[in-house]
Amino acid sequence: MNILLNKLNKGVSLHYIQKCAKLFLFCTFLYVVKNTKSQTFDFNENYQQAYLQASRMKLVEAKKITSIERSKNSENLAYTLVDNYTDLVNLVIYTDENFYKTFISNSVSRINSVEKLSNDNPWRAAVLSELYFHKASARLIYSENIKAAFDIRKAATNINYNKKIHLSFTYNYKLSSLLNLAFGSIPESMKWAASLLSMKGDVETGLKESAYFLNHTKNNEDFRCFYPEALCLRLTLINMFDPNTRKTNTPRHLIKEAQNHNEIYKNQLLLFTVADYQMRNNMNDEAIKLLLNAKFDSSYAKLENLNYLTGIALQNKLDDRAILYFQKYVQNKANKNYVKASWQRIAWHYLLKNNVEKYYENIKQVLVYGNSITESDQSALVEAKSLSIPNKHILATQLLFDGGYYKQALSEIKKANYSKLKLEEKAEYNYRLARIYDEVNNTPKAIEHYNLVVEQASDKPWFFAANSLLMIGLHYEEIGEKEMAKANYKNCLKLNPNRYKTSIHQKAKAGLNRLKQ
Repeated sequence: MNILLNKLNKGVSLHYIQKCAKLFLFCTFLYVVKNTKSQTFDFNENYQQAYLQASRMKLVEAKKITSIERSKNSENLAYTLVDNYTDLVNLVIYTDENFYKTFISNSVSRINSVEKLSNDNPWRAAVLSELYFHKASARLIYSENIKAAFDIRKAATNINYNKKIHLSFTYNYKLSSLLNLAFGSIPESMKWAASLLSMKGDVETGLKESAYFLNHTKNNEDFRCFYPEALCLRLTLINMFDPNTRKTNTPRHLIKEAQNHNEIYKNQLLLFTVADYQMRNNMNDEAIKLLLNAKFDSSYAKLENLNYLTGIALQNKLDDRAILYFQKYVQNKANKNYVKASWQRIAWHYLLKNNVEKYYENIKQVLVYGNSITESDQSALVEAKSLSIPNKHILATQLLFDGGYYKQALSEIKKANYSKLKLEEKAEYNYRLARIYDEVNNTPKAIEHYNLVVEQASDKPWFFAANSLLMIGLHYEEIGEKEMAKANYKNCLKLNPNRYKTSIHQKAKAGLNRLKQ
């Protein structure tokens, strides 16, 4: 400015200054245009391979590929999706608070970069939605629930916008299916929160979208890298929300297909999801075989939850090897979730061996270690605080039932002396008996015992009555008695169990949504 004033004082014309200003503005314009137009989102074969490696938890390999790609073309923003996904997997595995702060900061930076893309690019809003969802997932790990809710709202806003503008873009339906199911199954008691954030969803739409996305990942080469993730999503959602599909051969076909693709033993999350599905659907022996045969070398980040799941699969068969996997899981100090549940199951091991002293020694560890975010950990905490030792025979029945060993479970429960049981134990006895009859297709006996549970426990905090009402509702829905089904689902939602409330209420709400169709 001083130079310009001196020139003016020397008689330099105003016209000269205007020319300089115009030249400056023109150069600035060229710089901006150059740096905005050059930014693209090219999800090329190398980025697809990086994403696949990240989903397999080969995190070093994934980062190596994106680093090479960025050195070739720093303006290709495809790295934002792959690197953020890789970092989220890293965070979920290792739960490091310092890394969490870095992850949030990097997510914000990547979001800002993607926002500069043109709205004409179908990847823009889809990736923004994914990045916001990643950020929300991370926040939930560290109990920043309010901030997570607003991130989820932004994720939903972006994906809904993209579905209107780029309807046929396959990637939309990955996150859209999950959000539809999450919002569509919110219990009535929590609908006010979703309403405040303007979040809506539909369970049936979510299930259809998950099937659509999975089919496209198999049939479209450009989206093949999302196949393991799409299959995990589909199996999980079928298990949680689609009892009709669960009873068909579809899930087995999907699992067989994954085995034929030779992907299960390359992908720990897919292995976990398949084994978990098998364990919940009368294929426990298959799950044990799958888990014990798994071998992942040092190039993979270790998914410690596989030890926890292997322990459950073995304990459901009353196999003594289970304790080794639970002990291995709690010894890893990086684990936070399912630590309380693991200590509970270690305690159960000793109880089943009639070692009550060791049971108490280990159940007390539930009060000391781990988080209480998951329903399994919350349930372990309820037992630890109660100081009430479970009935050995009812516990063994529960485990055998969970493994799908119904004949052994029925034999075991008959060992319990019903007349000497406390009220809670009697309610659980009838509940376990109802569940066994249900699975062996003795529906009249199942309904009889479910109703007994409702009579004994509907005014108690135990989860048996709420889940009994849910199961009765499912039976009525299956035979077309819609009004009776609705009544039982609604009665289920009125109860406030101290264990598994979220999942029970989600399923009841999903049932009501199905009956609206």
